[in-house]
Order: sequence, then C-alpha cells, then structure tokens
Amino acid sequence: MQRKNLSPYLFLSFVLLATMACSLGASAASTPAALPVAPAPAGMPSEPSVEPDGATVTSGCDNPYFPAVLNASWTYKSTGTSKGEFLFTDVVKEVREDGFTISSDFGYATKVNDWSCTPEGLRVYETGEDDSAGITVESGQFQFEAAIRNASGVTLPAALTPGARWTQSYEYETSGELGGTPVTSLGQVTSNNEYLGDESITTPAGTFQAARIRVETTEQVQATFGGSTVTSSSQSVTIYWFVQGVGRVRSEASGSNTETTELQSYAIP
Repeated sequence: MQRKNLSPYLFLSFVLLATMACSLGASAASTPAALPVAPAPAGMPSEPSVEPDGATVTSGCDNPYFPAVLNASWTYKSTGTSKGEFLFTDVVKEVREDGFTISSDFGYATKVNDWSCTPEGLRVYETGEDDSAGITVESGQFQFEAAIRNASGVTLPAALTPGARWTQSYEYETSGELGGTPVTSLGQVTSNNEYLGDESITTPAGTFQAARIRVETTEQVQATFGGSTVTSSSQSVTIYWFVQGVGRVRSEASGSNTETTELQSYAIP
C-alpha cells in the first residue's frame, strides 16, 4: 500500500527490468549486474519514538490511518528480499486540497508518488484529465518514468468497518534507458483487500493498537529491452498494520521472496 509506498509492485518491476537487461546479454561495461543495496544511514534510532497522544491530521485529505501532513516522515527497515537488508524513508513533500505527494528515498533510488483523496478514501496512482498519472524513479544507474492508466478503487478506505473488503486495480506503462538502451514495459496490477480487525503490535518505533489488512495482489508485466521481450506474472499476499494518527507500522509480504518491513522511527509535525 507505499503499496509500498502502498504499491511496491511497480517499483519492483523496475528492478526486474534491470535484472532482465543482464539476462538478455547487455554488456557488463554499460549495464550493472544488479542494483546495489541501499546503504543504511549511520546511527539507527537508539530509542523508539513514542506514539503521540491525539495526533492531529491537518491535511484536506484527512484519513485516521494515514496522516498526510507536510514534512511528515517515516523510516522503515526492510528485510528478507534478494536485495538484502536496507532502510528507506517516506516524506510528505506536498499537501493539496485533493491530494498529496510522497517521496521515498531508498538510498540508491528515489520514487515519487502522487496520492489523491476521494469520498471513498485515499488512492495512490489517481488518473488525471488525460487518463494517466505519472511516477518517476531516479537512480545513478537509470531513470524511468511511468504512466498510470485506468486506476480504480481505493488504496485505503475513509473508514474501516469489521469485515470490510475492497479492490484496487490499475495499468501502467514505463519507459527509460538502461546502459544507453531503451527499456519499456506494460503491466497490470489488481489488489484485493480485507480488513481483519485490530491487534497489538510492537515495532522499533513503539507498541501500537493497529488495524490488520490483508492484500492479495496479482501483477502481469511485459518488458522489452533491446528488441527482446520478456513476459512474467506474479502473485503475492501482504499483511499491513496501520495505526491511527501514525500510519503504516509493519508489513509482511510473501511471494517469490518473503519481505518484512517495520517502522523504525517517525515524525509528524
């Protein structure tokens, strides 16, 4: 649900493109064999943050489980992936009447997502007047741009009720260069979500009473590099824990790899 950040699937497709470039015979001189692991910032938080009392959300897109406040930040630690262990930080860079922008810094790359607000809830990858929305991923190794099309459903409802279920889907197109060679992809993502109730959970950032949400995601992608095309599909199940006034505090994803992401610290102005 940043999505990873509530949708990590599109971001991971860029990693797939980088890996595919090598498997299709790109020269070692022009194409990296793999993305580097994000360097961990010096000095992990020595003391966990304390959950604020009555945290106030001042955005026009108020959601009790996602405080979209300007300059709010969350630092996460991710383990269990092929990239190894790494940290990343999400920061709210802009807040608008109808949405907000989050920048995710992975150390080796930066992802920027625009979220929108609807009466039904928050939606990442809202399509605009031209039926598309943009995402940019930048790295010292490559740059990609993505257009999101035909987005429907919400990422996080305006309110969670026992047994609530909802679906989000979107299509995407990416384009860019890797080692001077054009790379493109087409993909489709569908996520089926279910609210499983509340439970207590402890992370390095503190102990919280959190809403537990199960997300079952299917992705199909067709990627082209240097005239060669690879088609793949994947399925995964991710459990998210969201806390009122704090946001996402933990996720556990199972698929080709099992990834756990935990909140290390956060600051909400």
